[in-house]
Amino acid sequence: MRIAKVEAVPIRCELGRTYRSTRMRRRYRDVVVTRIRTEQGAEGHCFNAVSGTSPADVANVILEEIAPAIVGVDLFAVEEVVKRAYRATYRYQRDLRISARARASVDSAQWDARGKAVGQPLHRLWGGHSDPLPVIVWGGLVEEDRSLADYGHEMECIRKFGAMADAGPLELYPPELDPPYFEMLLNRPQLKDGYCTLPEGPGWGMELDWAYVEKHRLG
Repeated sequence: MRIAKVEAVPIRCELGRTYRSTRMRRRYRDVVVTRIRTEQGAEGHCFNAVSGTSPADVANVILEEIAPAIVGVDLFAVEEVVKRAYRATYRYQRDLRISARARASVDSAQWDARGKAVGQPLHRLWGGHSDPLPVIVWGGLVEEDRSLADYGHEMECIRKFGAMADAGPLELYPPELDPPYFEMLLNRPQLKDGYCTLPEGPGWGMELDWAYVEKHRLG
């Protein structure tokens, strides 16, 4: 089963205002949607955050440098694809984050395709021993016009969101900071009592709203 085509779509979502913290300034949520198709028709896709770099730059690296290097390679040849992608994207004068994020985007989509090809969710292919994962939510942005009552209201909203019991490894932003996750995913995992139940569908188990992807395509 060989890779036949690699696609990448840069996406920029307007957040409505600039969110600030001690280490962050964000007015947009930038992601890249990557899709890999095989000669046999299997397809994998994923979206990766690229905040701090241009999503168009990351998508161009995928399309112009990585895709020509991996088309025709066995979908399951993990190390070969990684090696070819690294060789194709090495540019010592370029922001290394762009190359790294492009490679990560392709790797994510490729793993989704592998899971779908064998009909298994990724957490099983990776040897997961339990389904639920503890979840934390980013919050408490430091802004001059926020009061203690505002922070209290935010904490209450997070609790109602179902994503805070104990700190854990899976990280989520609240809806206003991550529109792609809450609007582009058609079947995102449900949260309850601070835990997320992993999808049972093949691959990463979630599907994208392609109309949303096209609506927010950059350029």
